[in-house]
Amino acid sequence: MKRIGYLFLFLFVATAGKAQLSVDVSDTVACEGTDIVMTASGMETYTWSSTMALDTTAGDSVNATPIVGTFGVTITGFNTTLNDTDTVIVSITINPNPTAVIVSSAADNNDFVCFGSSATLTAISDTALLASVSWSPATYLNATSGVNVVATPDSQITYTAVVTNDFGCTAMGAKVVKVGFQDPVFSVGISPAVICPGDSSRFTATPTGIVSAFNWSPSATLSGSSGTIVDAYPTVSTTYTMTAIRFGCEKDTSFTLDVHTPPVMSITQSTTAPIKLDQSVTVTVTCPDCVEYVWKLPSSTLQTTNNEQTISPNSPGVKTIKVIGIDSNTCKSSVSTSITVEDGFIGTPFSISELSEDHMMIYHKNDQITVESGSPLHSIAMYNLLGENIRNVAGQGEMTKMIPTNELASGVYIINAVSAKSEKSQKVYVQ
Repeated sequence: MKRIGYLFLFLFVATAGKAQLSVDVSDTVACEGTDIVMTASGMETYTWSSTMALDTTAGDSVNATPIVGTFGVTITGFNTTLNDTDTVIVSITINPNPTAVIVSSAADNNDFVCFGSSATLTAISDTALLASVSWSPATYLNATSGVNVVATPDSQITYTAVVTNDFGCTAMGAKVVKVGFQDPVFSVGISPAVICPGDSSRFTATPTGIVSAFNWSPSATLSGSSGTIVDAYPTVSTTYTMTAIRFGCEKDTSFTLDVHTPPVMSITQSTTAPIKLDQSVTVTVTCPDCVEYVWKLPSSTLQTTNNEQTISPNSPGVKTIKVIGIDSNTCKSSVSTSITVEDGFIGTPFSISELSEDHMMIYHKNDQITVESGSPLHSIAMYNLLGENIRNVAGQGEMTKMIPTNELASGVYIINAVSAKSEKSQKVYVQ
């Protein structure tokens, strides 16, 4: 705090036969936090009143430490001998102090600079009416006034800034600038040193002695920009820089993480037209650098060295086939195609001929296959699309037979029914 001045103000009224009241005020214009002392004389008793807080309202001396603003103080004196009163009004103005905060460019390094390096110190204040900033000590400063100064000390120094506003009120801030003398010592591990697109490598910084921080760049393809361990996931070969810091002293190292080129793949199929449930499509993948493939089929996954597969869907709809190609570096690429399967058939598998439908009906409904015949049934056989016999049912001379399907896997089946006078084969789709 700064007291603008010590003002003796004597206010009195001198009239023949009248009592004389005078008031002494230490400051009528002062800065925030200034103690104001007011003393009255010339009368026998005194009363004081004001909008600011007074330590007493009676007596010849009053003290106050008013807040920012302008205040009026009324002093009334009484002379018992002359039975006379007199009044004086004093105006007091208190101006605000500025704030003072010093920011250092070395703040991220715990206010350390390396020996021979500099820190910029900036005085920040909340006042819009900034008259001046003065700095001390002048040792290793490029200037002793101004908002910004540059410090280049050879050992730790505490710098002080005094901020003065246009009211003449002041505030003080301080900042320590510390000095480091030794570069950091460290090593960097890269594992693995070469990756495939989509994979990652781990960078590990190992300090020897004290290292206060490790910073990594460029950060766009890193899991973080600081710390002893970061993961990198570039899609192309990238050069990275790691900066180690010890008490303001920095040391860089750069290295390149190589990224393999992924295999180039294409896919074709024997037909792009819709197929029936009992048809197949041959899918072929071309990849000169691939040594292995993973086929993602509609109902299974196949890992093989074959680049061609025959696909026989067993349910209608659009079926997506995805193939992942793997090269000798274990890098991967993928291609996809789709097959549209219609709910119908073009013929009968394994040469079982369809006979007259006039005397026999075969259909699937409500989790069961029903065979109805115009003549007694002898036998019913069920096959899958591979021609494997999976179930046989005796006809027992009945005209109708029902086969439960709730335990069957979804797909296409062939029912061959033989009666006394006819034989029929029919495909059914079980969901």
